[in-house]
Amino acid sequence: MKWPKTLMVVSHARDFLNMVCTDILHLHSRKLTSYKGDFDTFERTATERLRNAKKAAEGQERQRAHMQVCLGSRVKVWNITSIMRRYLLTHSPSGFFPIP
Repeated sequence: MKWPKTLMVVSHARDFLNMVCTDILHLHSRKLTSYKGDFDTFERTATERLRNAKKAAEGQERQRAHMQVCLGSRVKVWNITSIMRRYLLTHSPSGFFPIP
């Protein structure tokens, strides 16, 4: 049955919510998310979204850590290289090590 208006229901009775609800609006962290279906469908979908968000965050964290390790080692190499260049420029007139 299609209703021309919206009815807001607040209940802890899961069976009642499953019988009555066709759409659910979930307000969490100042964000409103719309779900189609009854309460059980909402619960499954919301749990799946949360699981996917956690996996994505963990993947991003792994990638960030990997990039930090790679960039950290390059920064060390760059620092050593720049120190060597400065040493060669100040201690050798040609900027190269003299060949014996």
